[in-house]
Amino acid sequence: AFIIVCSCYVKIYITVRNPQYNPGDKDTKIAKRMAVLIFTDFMCMAPISFYALSALMNKPLITVTNSKILLVLFYPLNSCANPFLYAIFTKAFQRDVFILLSKFGICKRRAQAYQDQRIKTARCHSIAVTK
Repeated sequence: AFIIVCSCYVKIYITVRNPQYNPGDKDTKIAKRMAVLIFTDFMCMAPISFYALSALMNKPLITVTNSKILLVLFYPLNSCANPFLYAIFTKAFQRDVFILLSKFGICKRRAQAYQDQRIKTARCHSIAVTK
């Protein structure tokens, strides 16, 4: 099932990256996000799949007890990581991280740019509301 899902995502990614296809900026961003998410899914599931396939071929590389430990450690990683990965890709999260880092003296210029952008957006919104 993972191979089918992965191949479908690869097909989508190739379609978006095709020079004949005129992707929008959002399409390219979504394709990059999908690539990262699929890669992290693969990294979390690869150890489990590898040992399961070896056991399927009657050449188990680990015992049943160790496989249970492996499942308990690696299987939930994907479920735990995905919400963070989805959040990291949002502009609001990136803005908040830079603003937080600027309070510690790191990335002040980038944080200032985000704050300036927020002020401009608020001004444009208040002008539109008053009209």
